[in-house]
Amino acid sequence: MQHKNGEHPFGDAGQVAACILFIIIWSTDSFFLQSSRFLTERIPLLPRLLIMGLLIIPAIWICGQSHKSMDRLRNMKRLITNGVYRYIRHPLYLSCLMVYSGLAVSTLSAGALFVWIGIFLFYDYIASYEEKILSAKFGNAYRLYMNKTGKWLPRFIHPHNAADTESAAYRTFQGNRTQDHE
Repeated sequence: MQHKNGEHPFGDAGQVAACILFIIIWSTDSFFLQSSRFLTERIPLLPRLLIMGLLIIPAIWICGQSHKSMDRLRNMKRLITNGVYRYIRHPLYLSCLMVYSGLAVSTLSAGALFVWIGIFLFYDYIASYEEKILSAKFGNAYRLYMNKTGKWLPRFIHPHNAADTESAAYRTFQGNRTQDHE
């Protein structure tokens, strides 16, 4: 299979199909079949709507910030590691997953949850495919970037930075001991 611009050949079509499938299942289950009604009777609407907002509002921000970074650097043909890409390698996919999650939580649709799992697996597959291409294109720079950032969630403790921090702390400790003995 040939790839275009580092993307999976079925990435765009798959995302559109996933979105359409999610909306059909979510709306049918939530508003017509109401197969998850037992959950909505137990959990009030207000907390569900608050959770939905806490997922969708940041998703919109993440998507916008991602596009800003890409638009500025796309023509430079270099690795994008600024903005939200500094923390997450796939912010556009993550923002879509957050929107789907928010909608599913708002109506507690079990059908939408099952579709969400399938969409996540699809996104993970195409993200892994794209990472292989980017690793081949950018080499060690991309592998270092992968070690510093999370695929889906930000990484606050970096595996390589932990060792660097330990050695820096040791050097500082040794330096302080030397000064104390002088």
